[in-house]
Amino acid sequence: MNTDLQNALALSERLVAARCCQRRAEHDLAVLLAELVAGAHFRPLGYASMEEYASIVLDLTARQARDLLRIGKALPGLPKLQATLAAGHLDWTKARELVRVLVPETEAAWIERAKSVPSRMLELQVSSRHKGQLPPTGDDPIVGNELQRFSVKLESVDYDLVRTCLAEARMDVALNPEELDDGDLTATIFREWLTMREGRAAAASDSRYRVTVELCPGCAATHVGAAAVSETIAAELGCDAEIVDLRPGPTAGHVTRTIPPAVRRRVLGRAKGRCEVPQCRNKLHLDVHHIHPRALGGTHDPAQLVCVCDGHHRAVHRGYLAVERRADGTVEVRRAGSP
Repeated sequence: MNTDLQNALALSERLVAARCCQRRAEHDLAVLLAELVAGAHFRPLGYASMEEYASIVLDLTARQARDLLRIGKALPGLPKLQATLAAGHLDWTKARELVRVLVPETEAAWIERAKSVPSRMLELQVSSRHKGQLPPTGDDPIVGNELQRFSVKLESVDYDLVRTCLAEARMDVALNPEELDDGDLTATIFREWLTMREGRAAAASDSRYRVTVELCPGCAATHVGAAAVSETIAAELGCDAEIVDLRPGPTAGHVTRTIPPAVRRRVLGRAKGRCEVPQCRNKLHLDVHHIHPRALGGTHDPAQLVCVCDGHHRAVHRGYLAVERRADGTVEVRRAGSP
C-alpha cells in the first residue's frame, strides 16, 4: 500500500471517529435539555424559557433547541433509538424525523431505513406515514410534506416590485427573516389579495384555519386533511381553528371551534379588531393565541388570550417571540434572548 493511500485512510478514520463523537454529543444535548425542561432548571439561572437559555448559553436557534428537546423527551420510550444515538450511529437531524413516527414495535425497521437513505429522502418517507406505521416499501407512494417549494421566473422590473412588496410587508410586522421568512410573507400577501376580493368583513371575524375530519372507508381510520403540517402550524391550529366533521353519523357536517365563538368575539372586540402586538398595524387574518398553551393546561380565560396577526402568531409558535399580558391588560412582547 502506497504512502498517499495510507495517509488518506488514516485521515478518513479520524474524520469518521470525530463524526461519531459529534453524534454522541448531540444525543447528550437532547437528553440534558429534556432534563433541564423537566425540572425548569433554566429559571433559577435567570432565564424565562428553555429557548432563551439555549440561545444565550448554548448558541442554539430556537428551532434547534426545540427539535433536540423533542428528541430528548421521546428517547426514554424508544430504547433502540436511544442506544443508536448514544453510540453515535445516527445524527440528531434524522432522529428528529424518526420521533414523529416511531413506536417501540417499529424502531428497528425505521432505524435501518434511516441509516440507508439520505436525510431528505427520510423526511419524505416519514411525512408519508402516520405514527406506528412501518417505513414505505417500493410499492408505497411517498406523499405529503410540511414544506413545498414554489418557484417563478420574473422580469427584472417585476422582481424589484416583488422584493419591495416583501420589504413593506416585513416592515408592517417588524420581524427579521429568521423569525418570518419570505415564504410566510408571500402567503400573507396572497391572503390579503383574497381578502380584498372576497370582502373584509368575513376575513376579520373568521378563523384562518378550517380542519376537515374524515373517515377512510378502506382502512376505517380517521384522518385530518391530506397534507402534512409542521408542528408550528399544528400549534396555531390548537389555538384558533374551525373543525368540520365529515364522518358518517348525526354530526356529519357540523362545525366546532377550538375556542368558543363568544370568547373569540370578546377578545377581538377588546383588541378593537387589530393585532395587539405594539406598533403592528395588521387588522386582517387575526388569530386568538393562548399565552399558556392548552396542551399544558391552558384555558380559554380571556386574561390569558391575546389577538395577534398571522405573522406574529407564527413567530410566537416558532419560539422567536414571547407574548404576555400585563396586570393592566396591556400586551408585552419580547424577543427570544432579550432580557
